[in-house]
Amino acid sequence: MSNATHNLGNKIAVVTGFPRCGSSLVMRMLKAGGVDLYYDFDGSFETNDSLLLPDETDWLDKCEGKAVKILEPMENPLPRNREYVFLFIRRDPKEQAKSQVKLLQAMGSVFPNKRQAIKKITKSLERDYPKVDTFLKHYPSNRIAYVDFK
Repeated sequence: MSNATHNLGNKIAVVTGFPRCGSSLVMRMLKAGGVDLYYDFDGSFETNDSLLLPDETDWLDKCEGKAVKILEPMENPLPRNREYVFLFIRRDPKEQAKSQVKLLQAMGSVFPNKRQAIKKITKSLERDYPKVDTFLKHYPSNRIAYVDFK
């Protein structure tokens, strides 16, 4: 057990990125470090509430002073009237694409050309990472910490 204190106040720590970026690992590390988390599912540390964004945001009151995982931040935008600390998880796009395809195959998806699927997802991630970075920088009163997995 850690003696460390974590004072987010009313800020919300948002662990964000794209699927298979390492966000669950970061959430696990935050929990081990004594940070309170808001989530519904052990293992993935995700909450169904994030799927309600941007239309329903009252649930964010329960996230103040905690960390919450919200993937695809442009698809699930947070209201701009709160204070956030963003932990933007970035992973090598090709490795992330391989991981996404592997997971999708395990879930029953079929890729006639696996190499082409990985290439397409890689290009999408390479295009979208800078867009998300710009998107997050436009939130007032926020901080962004970058976590790069190599």
